[in-house]
Amino acid sequence: MALDSATGISFHTGMYSTLTSGEWKFNDSDEIRQEIYSEEYNKMMYMRDKLLREIRSASRVFVYKRNGRVSEDEASEIHQNLSLLNERNILLVVEADPDHQVGPHPIADRLYRAKISRLAPYERADDIDQSGWDRIVMDMKDAATERGLWP
Repeated sequence: MALDSATGISFHTGMYSTLTSGEWKFNDSDEIRQEIYSEEYNKMMYMRDKLLREIRSASRVFVYKRNGRVSEDEASEIHQNLSLLNERNILLVVEADPDHQVGPHPIADRLYRAKISRLAPYERADDIDQSGWDRIVMDMKDAATERGLWP
């Protein structure tokens, strides 16, 4: 995993390093790392462009989850930015709360918050609470349909 210190985004990379005498040293030469960087940069730009096309193209429900609390300000900022690109988009913020699983409830127009018993740890992204997610998806569909936001 690499951590982009400018954005705080972690991602898998083909660049490897080894801890030697207390310092991290890259395993490959600058030339090889530049090739890897170029390939990875192109992949990230493809994914960014694909996401932006999806945001702009049609009404979507975007799910934002973090293994920790998402503040109201942060949720509002993400929601505002999604709305700037396409006012029909819906943002659903999901947090873990083992004691209180709650289906989606509206916070603002096209902004919802839900709670699930647990979120998958980052290192095991497929270890999900399937029934909890199924319930959230169905409840979100029902809520959006009732408000005329779906389909």
